Amino acid sequence: MPHIHLEATPNAVANMDLIIVLRELVKKLASYEDIDPASVKAYYTERPIYVMGEGAARGFVHCTVALMSGRPPELRQAIAEGMMGVLRIAFRRATDLKQAGLTLELREMDRETYQK
Repeated sequence: MPHIHLEATPNAVANMDLIIVLRELVKKLASYEDIDPASVKAYYTERPIYVMGEGAARGFVHCTVALMSGRPPELRQAIAEGMMGVLRIAFRRATDLKQAGLTLELREMDRETYQK
């Protein structure tokens, strides 16, 4: 049920193997308590048309991690920090060269209304 949605501008992912990045994100998320590795879904969307505000990096990498509701805040914070750590390593070159800003959002899916 957890979803990892990685989005980026083309300049941020040039010459990268995104399958490896997605696998690393899945591996990291599956390492946390009560996350079933078989239920994790990870996917990528390229955003070729975008606008950045003045002074921003030339592009972006954004990752949304969606989990079922009910986990304690401390665990959600640890997951967010761990996932961001994977992204920082994977996109170090893009961020160092100011090709992309890097963000992560952890969302909770409503357990009562999520359908599978």
